[in-house]
Amino acid sequence: MGYHYRHYHFELPTTTTGWIAWLAAIVFIAVVFPRPHRRYSSFRDGNFDSNSMFHLFGLPQMMVGARRPQEDPNDPKSVSFRTKVFGVMASLQVRETKDASWKVSALIEGSRKFFVAVKDAMARGDLPRLECLMHSELYKIYKYAVSNGALPPVGGSFNLERVDIVHFEDQPGEEYDRFTVRIEATRAQNLATTPGTSMSVNRNVVEYWTFARERRAWRLYRMESADHYETRVS
Repeated sequence: MGYHYRHYHFELPTTTTGWIAWLAAIVFIAVVFPRPHRRYSSFRDGNFDSNSMFHLFGLPQMMVGARRPQEDPNDPKSVSFRTKVFGVMASLQVRETKDASWKVSALIEGSRKFFVAVKDAMARGDLPRLECLMHSELYKIYKYAVSNGALPPVGGSFNLERVDIVHFEDQPGEEYDRFTVRIEATRAQNLATTPGTSMSVNRNVVEYWTFARERRAWRLYRMESADHYETRVS
């Protein structure tokens, strides 16, 4: 009886592509098939990140998640804010085809004009002008606060940067209609205490203004800081 011996011949790669493929195969085998005692002990101890298969399939997601910062849903640059505003605007564009008072461009332009007019009237203490711009409910509150000295003077000039419609309500009966805009502006305040000198600082201002219909026209119904609005609607 004769014996036949099979000889195996092993050769190292001779090209760059071959070396890359060879090293990739070694890494793949080491990741997918680690030493058994390490794999099972890690899984048993609850360290799922140490499990080889979890690393193989979860690493790309973990890397993407690490690069993606936690976004602020109220930041106009965030995806969630833009998505929300896009949905509101799309709904309004459908609504304006049935009711011209909901025309998007008019609401945004009107909000800009209201912001400038209201801030100017507040700085000058022009109550008759504010009575024309404000909803009767808001004007009563504002006038009472002014008469009691509860409101600080509003000084400085405002530079309007951005207006976004973030919410609207179209209810039966126009007196219940509402829309809210997020207003972003910079406010230049003069810090000089000596007459004839100038020293100013620019401050970012973010406010939420809600408008309601009264006397067949849109009027300012509510003014809120960003913190107050976000707390109220959350």
